[in-house]
Amino acid sequence: MSYHAVLKDKADRIPKDGTPLRRIKPFDWISLASLLAILAVSIYAGHFTREFMVDVSRVSQEYPYQEYTKLHASGTVVVEHRVSVSPRIAGQVAQIMVDKGSLVKKNQVIARLESTDEALLRDQRAADLRLAKARLEQAGILLSEAEADYERIRDQYKDGSASESELNASAAALRKAKSAFEVAQATVNAQSAALRSAQAAFDHIEVKAPFDGVVLSRDAHIGDMVGPRLSASGEGSGIVTLADLSSLEIEAEVPSSEIESIKTGQPCMIVLESPKVHLRAEVESIMPPGSKDKTAAGVRIRLIDRDVRILPETGVDVAFLDRQILKADDKPLLLIDRSSLIRSRGGHSVFVVRGDKAVEKRVRVGGQLGDKVRILQGVTDGDMIITNPPEGMRNGSKVLADKD
Repeated sequence: MSYHAVLKDKADRIPKDGTPLRRIKPFDWISLASLLAILAVSIYAGHFTREFMVDVSRVSQEYPYQEYTKLHASGTVVVEHRVSVSPRIAGQVAQIMVDKGSLVKKNQVIARLESTDEALLRDQRAADLRLAKARLEQAGILLSEAEADYERIRDQYKDGSASESELNASAAALRKAKSAFEVAQATVNAQSAALRSAQAAFDHIEVKAPFDGVVLSRDAHIGDMVGPRLSASGEGSGIVTLADLSSLEIEAEVPSSEIESIKTGQPCMIVLESPKVHLRAEVESIMPPGSKDKTAAGVRIRLIDRDVRILPETGVDVAFLDRQILKADDKPLLLIDRSSLIRSRGGHSVFVVRGDKAVEKRVRVGGQLGDKVRILQGVTDGDMIITNPPEGMRNGSKVLADKD
């Protein structure tokens, strides 16, 4: 290239306003990199410090039967069969081993009476029986000796070495020994019966529960005199009043406007909140509204399932159902609102609120139940998750949860 061409090329790169070109220095690159870094940090900070206003819902365990629950009502556990339990013999109360509310099993000892007289009688009858057995043993020995003597004299009589009078005397002695043995045997039998009676009286100082039940009240105190009673009604007539757990039922009140939807035999679910108990039941009878209160009708409900935690006078929730409960319908499922799910990497995720942050959690989804989705894995009962996550939310985004 010629000298003139070089000058022309340099002249073309000089701005027309006459300002000379400035050479880019290393510091200029550092400044540019700093500006880009500041811009990136600003974008990042703006993304993660942005506060999202979100709605949240709680992960809960629900039951499939709730989808076909027709009506809810409050109910109370009542008992159909109760007895006042007393001892079979008269005596003084020495000990009571149960209190109001105690659960007892059939034949469990619930009280004891003073046992001095009964123990003495039992011991006396036992001694009488031992004496009778000793006399029987002695009578047996004498009988054996009488039988041997008779056989010996009979043989001697046959060969002429014993007289007829000796034979007759030996036979009389044998008859007497047999009679004495029979008397001794009868005495043993009588003393055995007497001992059994005394032992039964002694055993009756222990008052036992006639069936599985719950103690409704203690009606006697230590030192009280009690006697044989077993009353099917009333309280205070024995040591304790016991309710038969197999006779528990539910009484509920249903608004008169809804009573037409309740039928005899209709399936129900009985729910005790604390502790959490679900029991199957069915409508046993329907009572029309009373003359005083015509706004509600009574419903009697029979329990199909039993649980010892369901006690008389306990308040329960009654769910009247449209159809019979399937086997799996009384098992709780972990459910979330369907609007909480988001698509992520070929699966599903939810945002769980942790403090003031949204934490993305992968979940494994089961079937649907109404507007809810069953969750098989990923969250637990009680977790707070974000419904309808807003656009732009990411793992770690700051959130302000509206729990209303």
